[in-house]
Amino acid sequence: FEVGHYGDPAFDVGFCLTHLVLKAIHLPARRALLLDSVHEFWEFYSATMRMKYGATLGNELPRLEHRTIQHLAGCLVARVHGKSPVDYLTPPEQLRAVQLAEKLFALGPAATWAETFALLQREI
Repeated sequence: FEVGHYGDPAFDVGFCLTHLVLKAIHLPARRALLLDSVHEFWEFYSATMRMKYGATLGNELPRLEHRTIQHLAGCLVARVHGKSPVDYLTPPEQLRAVQLAEKLFALGPAATWAETFALLQREI
């Protein structure tokens, strides 16, 4: 991992998903596989959370889902304009990543993973 942090677990999930999404933007020949990986990552993570915490998770999973989406959007921008940008995106790909982040932010606080994944499939 490039980043270790103590805090909101949604950041870690969003950060990992960011790399898969950026690779999907950058590698059109592998886009479908990478988007499948994005979806599988979230599905496995959320299923594991439900199995591990069950009823004690309560309403936290939808909130965690939303925060993950917001961290994904923020990390996309950070990996283009932040202190540690990825070095493989072309300028048009950088623009695409930032525009994607803007659309993710615009989904709002009620965003679901299904809406997010549909947006990723449509926009990438």
